[in-house]
Formats: sequence, structure tokens, C-alpha cells
Amino acid sequence: MTTVAVGVSSQEILEGSVKEFEFAAFNVNEMQPVEFSSLLNDMREHGIYGIGPVAAVFKQTLDPQCKDAKWKVVIDGNSRLKAAMELGWPKIRYYVDQSVKTEADARVYVYRRSAERGKINELRLAEAFKWFVDSGFSQKQVAEKFGIDPSTVSHKLSLLKVDPELRKDIASDTRLGMSALEVIATKPVEVQKKVLDSIRADGQFRSWKDGQVPVRWVEAKAQEVVKEAAEEGALKKGLEEAKFPKCPTCGKPPAEADFSGLPNVRCKDFHRWSLRSGAPKAPQSSSSSSSGGNKYPQHVKSGIGMEDWIAAVEGFFSQVWPTFTSVSSLDIGSDPDKEAVQVSKGALDLSDATRLSNVRVTGTVGGKKTTVDLRISRDGYGGPQASVHLSQEVKGENGGEGEDELVYLSFKHNDTDNKGFKTYVKNERLFIDSKKDLESLEESAQAFLKKYGPKTFRQGGVEVKDGEETKKRRGRPPGSKNKLRGSNARGEATD
Repeated sequence: MTTVAVGVSSQEILEGSVKEFEFAAFNVNEMQPVEFSSLLNDMREHGIYGIGPVAAVFKQTLDPQCKDAKWKVVIDGNSRLKAAMELGWPKIRYYVDQSVKTEADARVYVYRRSAERGKINELRLAEAFKWFVDSGFSQKQVAEKFGIDPSTVSHKLSLLKVDPELRKDIASDTRLGMSALEVIATKPVEVQKKVLDSIRADGQFRSWKDGQVPVRWVEAKAQEVVKEAAEEGALKKGLEEAKFPKCPTCGKPPAEADFSGLPNVRCKDFHRWSLRSGAPKAPQSSSSSSSGGNKYPQHVKSGIGMEDWIAAVEGFFSQVWPTFTSVSSLDIGSDPDKEAVQVSKGALDLSDATRLSNVRVTGTVGGKKTTVDLRISRDGYGGPQASVHLSQEVKGENGGEGEDELVYLSFKHNDTDNKGFKTYVKNERLFIDSKKDLESLEESAQAFLKKYGPKTFRQGGVEVKDGEETKKRRGRPPGSKNKLRGSNARGEATD
């Protein structure tokens, strides 16, 4: 008689027809196709007696209503049974583990054997935990049976809160996998699909090639969606209780909550009002002063045409683009956050790219991680506008990381000004609290235009070439210069 040592006892090795065995429906082990192919070849080469016996229990042990005493369920060796069937073996060696008396015993046995020398499928394990909970076990009792921490049981059970089709979709994506599923499972059920859609719409995800995306990145994207959903929910509730659910100015519904928070909202035309009183709300000042707001404007006005500023932004990109030694992410499209198209650096036609409304590049310039964000709109709600943002990663003395903004300028058309100005320029990250800051912004914009803009442009109705006027505007003294100028809240010049 041949025996095999299992635990503290010895079990007799028997031979049985392959047709008398079935797979354990609660098997938590997972074997990858490459590994199974290797097992199949090994069994083909060494034959029935060249592999270890499978462990089994009689089906009547698990299901007392089973009438056939010959039927057995494999509780260790399901992959070997599958390979034996594919090889057409008439029989297989096995032993019956006498320590397994119930289905609960069999499920714990499968888990322990898989944990010892296999790979566990987390979703199958979650299903196993659920079976115990549904059978009347507490999560603490389940943890004791499996020899794990109770928090692990709770965490795995949360995976089952995700829609089955969504679970399958995430788990099968090699860039996401179980780690991403575990993150998404902790989010409210109603936003889980939105989280996945947001992740897959991101240009960084579409360009990811090296294994799975970082869990922290998935968590950050998920938090963004959860926050947006919370804001949408708050707005919806506010509208249900609103006395003024539509814009008093144009009659449109609110697009989102105002920056100052509910009950203040704004419509797509940027009109602001209170849902409770209907009173219009002025845009919030970025000034921290409580005595009447900021003395200086947050922008300087310019007589330079919008198309010339746009040309400067495009010229900037055409000069910066060739300096990238490597590109990790490249998005082009009408809205980088929603409709961007991920392309490779070699596939980008620069002459076309600079005419697109948006380009965002992340890569390496001079050995430093660099990001360029170019956005252009010729027919937006507020009229033509353009912005350019260039930043590089920097490291502090203590090892911390930060971002050094080298260029951050925004240009916007102003068709309501009656003083001859066509555009204004601002730095969206700069809080301007002195005339010196305004002058610095003016100098930066002038230098930007001179370096990247067209050789000939119009400034306040005057044609300028290489900094010199070539055509005088009617009514202006010869040789006069129309500089960028600051303005106060009434549109009056401050210099």
C-alpha cells in the first residue's frame, strides 16, 4: 500500500477514473496560462505516476443529498485534474483527506493549500468569506478560521460591492488589476463606474506600458470623482430647495456651485446668483484684505491683438517642443481632461499640433521632469483666450520635491472695453498686490511676445516690427509707445 504524509496523518494513495472527479467550485487558487502550459508539458512527459496525487473528499461529505458514493471533489490539485482531462488520461492518483468533515473544513483546506504553494484569486477568496458570513459566521470567526486579521476579511468582502461586470472588467485589465479594484471598491457604489471611466480617459493611463499603474494615482483619480459627485449631489439638493433655480439674468439653470460655495451658483455664461435670494454675486476677489479688497488689478491690459498673443503661444511651443529629450505623456485635443488624444512624439506633426486648441506634454528637458500646457480657445464663452504654462520639477535640500513655474501667462480678449484695449494679460497663479508686481507681469508679457510672437504685430492700432513702429495710428503722436497698462475695477488706467 502506498501512503502519503499529509499534516500529522498518513493517507492511502488510490487510483480512480478521471470521470469520477469534479472541480471544487470554491477553489481560490489561480494558475496563469503560462504556468498551466508548463504543468501540462510536465505531466505529458512524466505520466500518471510522475506527478503528485490530488487531494479529494467524497461529494457526499459536502452534499449529503448526493446519491453516487463514487463522486469525489478535488480540494487540492484542480489544475492537475484539468491537465489530466486535456491529456486524455483514463485515471489519476488521489487520496482522501480524512480531516475534512464538512464543506467549511473543505473551504479552509483549499485556502491553506493555495496560500502555501499557489496564487490566490482575491475575488474567489472574497466569495469564500461571503459563504461563511451567509452561513452565520461573524467576520471575526471567519478570520480565526483562516488565520488572518479581521480587517482583511472586511476588506475582501468590500470587493463584492462592485458590480460583477465592472469587477471582471477591472480585474482583467493588466494596467489595473486587483490593486485598482480594491481602491474602487471602497468608493460609493454609484460613482464606481465613473471612477473607472475617469481613469481610462486620462492620458497618463492610456500611455502607461510598464505593468500596473500606481495605486496612489488610482486613489487620487478616485478621490477627484468622489469630490465631483459630492458637489453635484449638493447642487442637486440645493436646486430642490431653491427659490431661484434659474439665472435671473439669462434664465439658464446653474452649471455648478460658485467658488464661494452654495447657495451661490453660476450658469454657463458665468452669471452668479444666490439660489435663496436671487441676488447677483460678484466674482470673489483673491485679496486677503478685509478693508475693501485689492488695491491693484490682477491683470494688465494690452493693445496687442488676440491673434498675435495666440501666435506667440504657438511660437513658444514650437521652440520648446524640440528640447524634449523624452516624452512620457503627450495629449492633444479640444479638452485635455476629457477628449484628448494620446499620441507618440514621433507621430506628432508640429505644424498641425500648434494649430490645435490644446497640447499638454510631460517629459524630460535638460535632465529635469518638465510639463508644458498650452490651451487656446478662439470661440469660448468669454471670447478668444490663450494660456501657456511651463514648469519643471525641483528637489529641495531636505529631499522634498516641488514645482518651479518658469512661464505662466494667460491672455484673454476684452471686447467690452471702450478705451482701445483689445486684450488683458494675467498670471493665474500670482496674487498681485503692488504696482511692482504689475510692472513685472508687463515686462514678462512683452518679453514673451518679442521672443515667441510674430515679427510684425499690431499694438494699439500701430503696426510694430522688431519693436519699432512702422505705421502711425491716427491721432497718436509720432514715436509714441502703447505699453501694457494696469487698470482698476472701473477699467481706468493706473499709471
